[in-house]
Amino acid sequence: MFVMLGASGNTGKVVAQTLLTQKKKVRVVLRDAAKGQAWKDAGADVSIADVENGAALERAFRGALSKRMERAPCSASATQRRRSLEPTLR
Repeated sequence: MFVMLGASGNTGKVVAQTLLTQKKKVRVVLRDAAKGQAWKDAGADVSIADVENGAALERAFRGALSKRMERAPCSASATQRRRSLEPTLR
């Protein structure tokens, strides 16, 4: 299973949709549960988690073959958050 953070954004959405059209198992990780139904309808597994919540991300990443996080250019605080996530993303 591929786990995709950022599936609501431009690049992440294309990556997740491409994997789904290739019949790959995809789990999208969203902050907004309201966006989940469209992904479920497209065949994705949906996990609701905030990138600040390590335990929620661990659950979302369980069973993953690959993890990909799409993000906008970093501010100083975003860089710090990314660094705190790096051990989880390995």
